[in-house]
Parts: sequence; C-alpha cells; structure tokens
Amino acid sequence: MSQENQDIQPSSPPKNPPFWKASLIKVLRATIGVLETTAVKLETETPPGSEDKPGFCRNFNRDGAEF
Repeated sequence: MSQENQDIQPSSPPKNPPFWKASLIKVLRATIGVLETTAVKLETETPPGSEDKPGFCRNFNRDGAEF
C-alpha cells in the first residue's frame, strides 16, 4: 500500500534552472564540443615524420643537431 502512494505523487511542473547554472551548462557543452573536435583532428592527423612541411624538428638530423 505504501508503494502505491509513492507512485501516485503529483508531478511538479518543470522548473527553469538558475541563470548561472544554465550558462555553466552551455559553456561546458561548448568545451566538450571543442575537445571532441580537437581529438578527431589529432586522431586523423598524419604522423610527424611523414609530412613534407618544414618544421622545427625537421631542421635537425636524426643523429644530432646541425650547427
């Protein structure tokens, strides 16, 4: 009988979260989106040794630095 009373509780109308909480949720969702995009770019990026673009590390030989 007590189980029936718990199931029949009136549902309260949905409350709007406070402004700061809604703003925080938006910022966190945007941050997650940026991190997911960055992770996908890093996963699909070509390995550093196989690209033709000159970079800082390509100025050095594998045996050591050229001066």
